[in-house]
Parts: sequence; structure tokens; C-alpha cells
Amino acid sequence: DPLVVPVRIREKPSYRHRCICIEGSCSQEHAINMVDYAAKRGFNAYFLQFRNSYTFFERWYGLEKNRAPRKTPFSVGQADRIHAAVKQAALQRGLILQMVGHGWTCEPFGIAGTEWSPTKQKIPASVKRYFAEVKGKRELWGGIPLNTQLCYSNPRVRSIMAREVADYAGKHKDEQIIHVWLADGANNFCECGNCRKQRHSDWYVKLMNEIDALLTARKLATRIVFLAYVDLLWAPVKEKIRNKDRFILMFAPITRSYTLPFAARRKGKPEQISQYSVNKLTFPASPEGNLRLFRGWQRAFGGERVDFDYHLWRAWVSDPGQMEQGPILHADARSLKDLGMDGFISCQAQRVSFPTGWPMHVLGMTLWNRDENYGAMAKEYFRDLYGKNGPGILRYLKTISRLFCPSYLRWEQQTPARTRVALARWRRIPALVNRIMPVIRRGCSGKDPVTTHAWSLLRLHAWYVLETVRLYTLIARKDKRATGAYARFAAGLDRHLPELHDVLDTWMVKGIAQHAMYTAKIPFEEHIAV
Repeated sequence: DPLVVPVRIREKPSYRHRCICIEGSCSQEHAINMVDYAAKRGFNAYFLQFRNSYTFFERWYGLEKNRAPRKTPFSVGQADRIHAAVKQAALQRGLILQMVGHGWTCEPFGIAGTEWSPTKQKIPASVKRYFAEVKGKRELWGGIPLNTQLCYSNPRVRSIMAREVADYAGKHKDEQIIHVWLADGANNFCECGNCRKQRHSDWYVKLMNEIDALLTARKLATRIVFLAYVDLLWAPVKEKIRNKDRFILMFAPITRSYTLPFAARRKGKPEQISQYSVNKLTFPASPEGNLRLFRGWQRAFGGERVDFDYHLWRAWVSDPGQMEQGPILHADARSLKDLGMDGFISCQAQRVSFPTGWPMHVLGMTLWNRDENYGAMAKEYFRDLYGKNGPGILRYLKTISRLFCPSYLRWEQQTPARTRVALARWRRIPALVNRIMPVIRRGCSGKDPVTTHAWSLLRLHAWYVLETVRLYTLIARKDKRATGAYARFAAGLDRHLPELHDVLDTWMVKGIAQHAMYTAKIPFEEHIAV
């Protein structure tokens, strides 16, 4: 057949680990769509947090889907079935399954750990004795099991946890990588005399070695991810991982700024890093400060290491144009190898493609080939999406990002002077949107359904931009009219949910707006709260 041209492509990805982690609010359809996209865009793994990802599905089926503040009942059994379907979808596409994460500090002790909320479950004294002692008490941290650390110097605690991990691995042999994390939260570790004899990262490494011994005895090849996160960013000084091939170190700099990439250096003096002191830690904000702590782990562990990062968890909401996020993602993905990392796990909402899928495209392409040129990728992507108008739309979205002052919206630079700068820039946004609207309307009348849909999303995005800037202008001024503006914004997101649900996590957007209202001490009606 003269139309058939044989092609052979041989490529090797830049990074071994290229994973998307479930977060935010999502349905079965949303999660499977992400799995399908991941396999096509060069990712090779999907991470379903917890044992059934209940909390992420409950946010959609219990709240967001119905566009109402009152929850619709959603059961653990429903989550089990959805979780199984998503897991099967990942396996069918050849993706590596990464599983669990938090929960090992409560589930082995008979305490449910499905979501970050206080439990109504009565905790027996026989279990409370294993809790971390903080300020002389052993009790649930804020009433939330997932945030409650244990007394890791207690051999019984480690033994119960290690057996649970080994039992789980034996029953789930199709899950190649299991994450074994401690509790969430910070400055909540055990202060008892025995625990103080070593850093908590030392006790954590001791637990990892005990898990490895059990897995080895049972001839299980499961790999274990352990993490450097908040208090555990301070590396161990005594204990060492014995079998480095079993483990993957996960560096999780959740407190970092997303204004600069890892490779950049901010002006002025380097950020001061606090000395390790139990439950008295201050966590670094700069990428550079976080990397200084990571280097301690590099010295302590010579196996594979990955960056577990949060660009698309919440930070994306502060950048409606998506054009601040794109270069940061590209720079961070490019620099991983130089920083001594073997890949990236993106902890993210599953619906972050509004108005385009540009950040996801950048991440997938750069993890596959770290030498991808950002500018060339952008020109090609926007030309494919918007045709001859691609360069103009790219410039428009870059301007939207710049005018929105994303770092200000992320509360990184909240000073009176910065507020004045932000307000001045925000005043320019409505005129910018109005100028581009004739072009968007013409695009929406095209004949190609895919291109027309892209233009339709851009038209809806114009509404979103105007409502967002109106709301945050009132919040920045601490104007009580923000209460009504938020109600209007939330109602608009609900009204447009049928058009938006595939590309925008409205649960996340509302929750972050609510947080801004709360911080500014402006009353609001909780409408699908984070």
C-alpha cells in the first residue's frame, strides 16, 4: 500500500518515574480519563492514594456533583467499586500502580483512615497507648486519625505496622509500589523520652528496615516508597536503609513557593533553616531551602529518589492564565536529574485543564524528554489548538497570568504595597478580556468540533476570569460585598458545571476562595467547602 509508510521510533525517557497522583474531587469517569491521558502523554504510573481513595470520590459524589452544600450519602463500598475500576483501567494501559500513602498509622489499629476529618469512632485505651505523646497526652491530633502520629520508638507499634504492610503487599501483588507514610500534619510527633533518643526520621528508617525484612522473608518483590515530608525533611543521623533496592525516597516539599523553580536562586540571603527540634520546626518556603534539607537525605540514602510535588494541587488556582505554572513545571522537570532525582510524582487535582491542558502537556513532555524546548512546545501546542490565532491566544493568556499576580493570590507576598500592585493590575483585566472577545466569538463559530470546543472553553474562561477578579478585588479590600460576590461566583460555577466538570475542579476553586474569605474575616456561606 503506497499510503503505508513504515516508521520506527526508539526513545528512552529521561526519567524512570513519571507518575500522576489522585487528589482533589473526582468521579470514576474523571479518574479513568486521567489514567487514559497519562498513558498517552508519556507518564508510566498512577497513584491511587489510600486503600480505596474514598475521600476524593466522596467529594464529587457527595458534594460537587449535586451542586449543593448538603452532602449526599456516599459509602465506603461505593468507593471500593470505583477504586477497583480505576485500578483496572490503569493496569489495562500498562501503567505501574502506586498505592496507599497515609493510613498505616491508624488502619492497623482498627481506626478508619479514609479522610482528613475528625472521627466519631470510640478509641479504646489499649490503642491510645500507642499514640504519640504530645504535651504529656496521648490522644488523637485534632480528633483526626490521619493526622495522629504514633510512638515509633515502641517496638510493638513498629511490629504492628510492619506486619500490616507485609500482609497488604501479599494480598495485592499487582500493586508494584506501595507508599508507607506516617501521619499527616506537622509538629505532631511523639515527645516521650524514648522517642527523643533519636530523630523521628531515624525511627522511621528503622521501621522501613523491619518492613523490608518481612517482605524479604515472604519473598515479595513489592517496592516501598518512604518520604521526606515536613518533620521528616530533617534526615536521619544514625539509622541507614539496609536494602536500598527495595526503597524509593520521596521528597515532598509541600511548604515550598511556586514562584521560582528549583534551579533558580532568590535574591538576598539564603533562607535560614531551623535546627532539628521535636515539634518546634519551621518549614522552608523557598525551593532552595527545601533542597538544602533534601541533600541531607541524599547523603543518608543512595537509592532511587523522586520529587512528589504540588504545582497542580492548589497552586494552579492562583494562576487562571496557566502561564506562570507552565515555565515552573518545565524548569522543575528539567532539573530533576541535576538535583539527583529519578522522577516526579504530581500530587494534583484530576481536572486542571481550564482553559487548556497546557500544564499537563508541559509536564508529560518534559518528563519524557527533559531537553524539550519550552517556547517551541508552546508555539506548536497553541497553533494546534487555535490555528492561526494560536500566537495571539498564547500572548493573551501570558498577560492574564502576569496581571493576576499569582504569588499574591497564594498568600506568599501579602503586604499593603503588594496589595496596591495587585489591585492596579487587576483593574486592567476586564478591558483585556473585552478586547479578545470578538476573536473568541469567531473561533466558536468554526466547523471543526474539537477546535470549536477549545474556543468555547476559552469563552467560558473569560467569564471565569472576570468573576474571579471581581471577587478577589473585594476580598483584597476587605469589602463586605465580597459575601455576595462569592455567592454569585459559586452559583455560576454550579450553573456551568455540565460544561466545566471535565476540565475544572470547582470543589477546589470554591474551597480556596472560601479560605481567602476566611483569612480576610469576611463572612460567607460554606458552599462545598474544602
